Order: sequence, then C-alpha cells, then structure tokens
Amino acid sequence: MTATFEITVSAEGLQNVVTAMVTDGNLATSLLNHLSTAAAAPNENAAAGSLGSFYNQVAAGMNSGAISAEDGAFLQGLPIEMGANVNDNAGGNGKGKGR
Repeated sequence: MTATFEITVSAEGLQNVVTAMVTDGNLATSLLNHLSTAAAAPNENAAAGSLGSFYNQVAAGMNSGAISAEDGAFLQGLPIEMGANVNDNAGGNGKGKGR
C-alpha cells in the first residue's frame, strides 16, 4: 500500500531542523541564511537560487565531514519550495511532499 501526503512547514521549522543536525556553527549559519533568503523571496523562482546554494552547501558539508551522511541525505532529500507566492501564507512557508 502506498500513501501520498503533503507536509507544509514554516521556514522557522526548517531552520530548527538545520540547527539540530548541523553542529558546525559557521556552516549552520550559512545554511540558515540561505533558508532565510529563500523564505523572503518574492516568488518561488527567486527562491530557487538560494535553495540551490543550500543543497550545494549541504553536499560540501557532507564531503568535509561537517554533516553526517545520514543527516546530509535527509537535508538534501527535502523537496523545499519557498517564496511568498508558494501558498496563501506570505512569509515563505516551505512545502514538500513526503513518502
């Protein structure tokens, strides 16, 4: 049996996940900045660049050992969409589909 569901989280909620998983302070700050920039973007397209940087920096953190393989895979697997126009809530809620 397969079920599809949608989870909507706030940018703050995603930032809490990053803070819990990334113990390197400089890397965590940089990742949080990418999420904040994406959340403040006027639309999803404008947020895409910051999210791309977020995913790339997670990969770099995994390569350097600053993020565990398991946590990095989780963060890279998040189908994050942000920008004020993603849904009715201006303020950049993230929206993703889970399995």
